Amino acid sequence: MIRLLIFAIVLLSQANSFAQTVLNDSLRKELEAIYAADQQPRHAVNQIIKQYGIDSPQLDSLGQFIRKTDSLNQAKVEQIIQKYGWLGKSEVGDMANQTLFLIIQHSDIAIQEKYLPLLRKSVSNEESNTYDLALMEDKVLISQGKKQLYGTQVKRNPQTKQYEVLPIEDEKNIDKRRKKMGMDSLAEYLKGFGITYK
Repeated sequence: MIRLLIFAIVLLSQANSFAQTVLNDSLRKELEAIYAADQQPRHAVNQIIKQYGIDSPQLDSLGQFIRKTDSLNQAKVEQIIQKYGWLGKSEVGDMANQTLFLIIQHSDIAIQEKYLPLLRKSVSNEESNTYDLALMEDKVLISQGKKQLYGTQVKRNPQTKQYEVLPIEDEKNIDKRRKKMGMDSLAEYLKGFGITYK
């Protein structure tokens, strides 16, 4: 009788594990599809800018499409987070985990503020990327009218058409903070925007 009971418990445990694997695989695939829907039009924007410049009229219609896609993706991701929490790398893999960050980052400030604590907790549990957290922290701070911590946020000056880094808190120690988050120096990062940082 005891052997039968142990056998039943083992079978039940294996069934639960299998069900969890199937669920996680399903969520991973859904999030990876959302990732593709988020990134494809943004890659198209980059190609248009390279070919025709930042003032290309094609960017307006593509921008409208991106805003509509972002809204649909946000609704899907919020449903997933509300049901399962902020899914970590060990649950759904790297790309699906990063999808949560990307979609929330493309949302408005209220949504970013709402989910930032969940991303912080996921990073502290080593289930999300520190780089993603740095980007979200800076984006929220700038939206709140404060100075950023990691120097990730830049804007394009409409007069000069050049990118400029937005205000930074305690700027002399920024590279220490960036290093702690696994990031390269601010000067190296800003080279990608054509900014020479001193």
